Amino acid sequence: MHRFTKESAIQFSLIILLLLGSRVLFAQLTESHLPIVVITAPTEIPDEPKVEAFMGIINNPDGMNHINDPFDHFQGAIGIEIRGQSSLWFPKKQYGIEIRDIEGNDLDTSILDLPSESDFVLSAPFSDKSLMRNPLSYILAGQIMDYAPRVRYCELVLNGTYQGVYILTEKIKRSASRLDLSKLKPEDISGEELEGGYIVRFDKYDQDDEVLWTSPIDPYPSAWQKAQFVAAYPKFDEIQEEQKDYIEAYITVFEQALHHPTFQYQGTHYSEYIDVNSFVDFMIMNELTRNVDGYRISSYMHKDKNGLLEMGPVWDFNLGFGNADYCEGGQVEGWQWDFNTICGNDFFSNHFWWKRFLEDPNFKQALGDRWISLRASTFSNEKICYIIDSLQLRIGEAADRNFETWPVLGTYIWPNQFIGDTYQEEVDYLKSWIEDRLEFMDQELELFTQVSSDNIYANIHPNPNGGFFRIETNQFNNGPYHIEIFDVTGVKVYERKAILDHALQLDLSLSSGAYYVKIYTDRNDFSPLIKSIVIY
Repeated sequence: MHRFTKESAIQFSLIILLLLGSRVLFAQLTESHLPIVVITAPTEIPDEPKVEAFMGIINNPDGMNHINDPFDHFQGAIGIEIRGQSSLWFPKKQYGIEIRDIEGNDLDTSILDLPSESDFVLSAPFSDKSLMRNPLSYILAGQIMDYAPRVRYCELVLNGTYQGVYILTEKIKRSASRLDLSKLKPEDISGEELEGGYIVRFDKYDQDDEVLWTSPIDPYPSAWQKAQFVAAYPKFDEIQEEQKDYIEAYITVFEQALHHPTFQYQGTHYSEYIDVNSFVDFMIMNELTRNVDGYRISSYMHKDKNGLLEMGPVWDFNLGFGNADYCEGGQVEGWQWDFNTICGNDFFSNHFWWKRFLEDPNFKQALGDRWISLRASTFSNEKICYIIDSLQLRIGEAADRNFETWPVLGTYIWPNQFIGDTYQEEVDYLKSWIEDRLEFMDQELELFTQVSSDNIYANIHPNPNGGFFRIETNQFNNGPYHIEIFDVTGVKVYERKAILDHALQLDLSLSSGAYYVKIYTDRNDFSPLIKSIVIY
């Protein structure tokens, strides 16, 4: 990191003062009920790395904020860079900012009542013409998950030019006030200290060396792109080899257990490696929003010392809530967990986790129960609409200035599913889409909580056996049924599909060892039955 010398700090301050003197001449904004953020950068702001700049914030607690008011809330040095990937093509840029002291070091500071930290994001809603998809998502997630980024609306003036409505957002990072995980030091390479904390993600990446490892299990059969785990904390250039090996081994064992026909690896169920409730809530957030990037991009997970793997925090919902016209992202019916069926040729696919969870009756039950509970409280139609109304009231007339500066209403901006001629039409569409989505999810997830009245049982005898055995079950009456046999590593060694009548007799040539027999139907009228056998 470049550090200010006293001489460069003085020169920088003089440049800032000269530029700040011109802000009233060039800024279109004169006053606002929202905080006004003024940033002056003496050089062009790059994608990366951050460059030196000055930021001042006007936030009069008792009234309107005027562009000529003094910086009563904050003023100081920052580092700033453009951030984003597909959003880089938009003229309204989003920025990553880092508050710094005069020597260029990170400086934890509370701004706009957000907990003290140095790293923030100035998020720039552009294709999201409601200006609220991310704040709405983070508020909802924050009510049901341990942590979600907190946000504050503001208006931005950059180098004397008004930029519109922005959302000051907490950047996801390990921090006592954000994702409160144990600090992992370079010397923590053994024992309990090695166990956390870690943050990894499924995401796009700029360089191959950001990828920690590639999953050994395909996202789906014949997939041409495997899931890759990207470093978040520790960063790739800071993580020790022992630390990388630990978190890779931990998640890989979980994957092997989840992928196995019995949901176990070496006798341990997958649920003993993860916080199941966090995975349930993560699924609910991505399905409620029908986030077309959900699961496969910007999906964070973390593990603390002495803790289980958890999903979250959630991030990036600009293309959610019906704001994507590809891969059925704008449709209220259907599931984001089924993305690979809908858009199987996409470079970034859903990992196998999410559909596999739904083959576990206990997980399905937990998902259905959680949904019913949330719909009776936090996720009721009334409460969600109240949040939307509150956000619209908070934005207020700043929306008019935003769309005067960026005249995108009535115009297609990639990847809009809906194009409203007015801001109110955009907000009304958001509300109606959510109401329709809630109705669809109510109907579908209610089925997850219904237990079949038909109990299924099966007997295998003799067991152990020499490969000759008989399967008897009360479900062999309508067929056809699938019979699959797996060895303990999850490799399928036998399969058969047939119409059966209460019993099936098999004579197989298999090596001595333990095997698992899986029985299911195409109709999914009962959960797959798993039985263990031993062949001598």
